[in-house]
Amino acid sequence: GGSEETEARTMNARLQTLALSDLTSFQVSGSIQGEPLGRSAVVIQRRMPTTPEPGGKAVPVNGFILVTSQSGVMSLNFRGTLRVNRLGGEEINARGTASNGNQEYENVTGSFRMTGGRATSAGPFGNYRLRGELDY
Repeated sequence: GGSEETEARTMNARLQTLALSDLTSFQVSGSIQGEPLGRSAVVIQRRMPTTPEPGGKAVPVNGFILVTSQSGVMSLNFRGTLRVNRLGGEEINARGTASNGNQEYENVTGSFRMTGGRATSAGPFGNYRLRGELDY
């Protein structure tokens, strides 16, 4: 908003993405739904130094989730690990911060945890949970 006052808001949202055809794919799109963002479109970019092996060790992952809604845009930056299970599904465990907000999300700050993924490589969607607190 226009004033310097910010308000703390609990973040409790579910994010659903179209499945990545390839584990090394770095961009995916989907939607986020829940507090305090309502329903918004997202684009996720992520980077991994190596391709995770199915059933193998977790690899580091970092990236950002660009949230675009009618009331503004913001970036949710995350860093954590991604593991691929024996069925080719993925599990992500990451922490993040919010930044680069405009319009309603001006001066956004805050932090969140992101968990989830998809059970098998055949799953059509990735499902993630974001919990934390945002200030804007």
